[in-house]
Amino acid sequence: QAAAHVLAQGAGGGGPCQPGEYGPYQGLQPCRPCPLGSFSASVAADRCDLCPVGRYADRNGSAFCAVCPPGLTTEGEGSRSADACEEPDECAAWSGLSNSCAEQATCSKTAGSFTCTCNAGFAGSGVECTPVCGDGHVVPGEQCDDANQRNADGCSAQCQIEPGWTCHDPPSTPPLDPP
Repeated sequence: QAAAHVLAQGAGGGGPCQPGEYGPYQGLQPCRPCPLGSFSASVAADRCDLCPVGRYADRNGSAFCAVCPPGLTTEGEGSRSADACEEPDECAAWSGLSNSCAEQATCSKTAGSFTCTCNAGFAGSGVECTPVCGDGHVVPGEQCDDANQRNADGCSAQCQIEPGWTCHDPPSTPPLDPP
């Protein structure tokens, strides 16, 4: 008779689902435990919600999500363990954080912070990057860059096409020999 009592109160008993459970029939039994990374805080829930960013549920049937330790967060919703808690990454789009790197720079994560490094063809602090004329890299702001800073060779010392010259992009494949 004890087993029948459990059945009547649990799965198939017809009552409302408890926190940490959900029932596909308007929150009524048969109830199922919320899976890892999700929770149900209310009675008679018809679904479980994913744990929000910065929280996790490391067991089935969670009625709430645990909070990551101070200074840590998760990469996204639905985290399943404390191992998912990590230091925020200002360089990663998922973090929602911003960094001060210039558009022409690469952001790199460091312990507790980040660094900005100007990309090839640019110089500066990484927060500000300006084109480097004469390095052989044509970048926005330059019409040409012939790897020198001499005038009268078609590309000026300011990386602008000189009067009387035209600049063509190099071919992407070698020309074919005639048949």
